[in-house]
Amino acid sequence: MTYGKINNSFIVALLQTTADEAAEFTGMIPVYHFLVSAAILVFMVIFWRTHHRGHRNWLALLLFVLCSVNSWPLRMVKGTVVGTTDTLREMQRYKQLSQHGADNWKILPGVPLYDTIVIVTGESVRRDYMSVYGYPVPTTPWLNTAPGLFIDGYTSTAASTVPSLSRTLIYDYEQNPDSGNNVVALAAKAGYSTWWISNQGKLGEHDTRISVIASDAEHTVFLKKGSFASRKNG
Repeated sequence: MTYGKINNSFIVALLQTTADEAAEFTGMIPVYHFLVSAAILVFMVIFWRTHHRGHRNWLALLLFVLCSVNSWPLRMVKGTVVGTTDTLREMQRYKQLSQHGADNWKILPGVPLYDTIVIVTGESVRRDYMSVYGYPVPTTPWLNTAPGLFIDGYTSTAASTVPSLSRTLIYDYEQNPDSGNNVVALAAKAGYSTWWISNQGKLGEHDTRISVIASDAEHTVFLKKGSFASRKNG
């Protein structure tokens, strides 16, 4: 409604989250968009109930239908239905997936450059709101002076968290989504003791492929007890 027609990314963001976050997400849509949509439905009902007053209404309705074929509203409805169906099918596949295929990483002999490697994965943050990338407000004071390499120009591989992380953490995701060639398996095969520390729950209806990747770690720590939606801290 606000950012164009509804697509898979919108449906994924709505379904693969908690009720509170979903409500917050839909709450960003201006109220008048819902009012306009409701008004259109009301006018359609009124038009339908008054069709007996003359054949002009039928002619107008026919012209309306013909003009609406492949129109933006029709494509939006189609996109919503198709997006919801595809997303639900994908979520069902996630639920049935308890493990993935074996990895086929080939590790070359050598001495690791680092004893400890920490990868921090966040979500719901935009580069253009980080002062380290030029935003005028000091939103990242520590990063502004940290001795690090900051990549300016990396684009997320998808519009929502789960598909983006799947494509980022799994090497050959596009060719084989069930592949075991993920970054955790790679670290383990290189001889590192692997840890997965998450501020989310482990089991629940919102678990996804990321949970399967986490299971490859030698040690797992989930700061919440219960599911993704749980409010209990560990």
